[in-house]
Amino acid sequence: MKKATLITAMLLWAVTSFAQDIPEAQVPPAIVSSFKKEFANATDVKWEKKQDAYTVKFDIGAVDHKAWLDNAGKIVKHKTDIKESELPAAVTATLKKEYSNYKVSGVNKVQEGNTITYEMDLKNDTEKWETVFGGDGKVVKKKKSDKPAKAAKKKASS
Repeated sequence: MKKATLITAMLLWAVTSFAQDIPEAQVPPAIVSSFKKEFANATDVKWEKKQDAYTVKFDIGAVDHKAWLDNAGKIVKHKTDIKESELPAAVTATLKKEYSNYKVSGVNKVQEGNTITYEMDLKNDTEKWETVFGGDGKVVKKKKSDKPAKAAKKKASS
């Protein structure tokens, strides 16, 4: 019984400590207005609130977007799914030169203020990296993923 109570308490804590989906009616009007002005064609809009910030996931056409808005309704960050073919030439050149043995997936263009970066996963048979590039093709951040590449998982379980 104690074990079940502990597990229930841990699950409740986990659920309440992360961002929570909220209906648009609970988002302050200034934030909703700012969002709709910037992204008038947005569909499938889903709001989340975490502490004092608002996050909104939405589609424009067939493209996934995510935006972070402050309490004044200012968009502080905007992430857009893009195709690898839409990467700047400098990023593509770095990928070909330094990461030719990696497969690129999960490509996002991220704008934070006036800075634009490109996030993506780089995977090969043995490892996976979560990588961020600047528009100039330089690696801004590179973190080995906690999730191993599929082939590495297969080798480990053999």
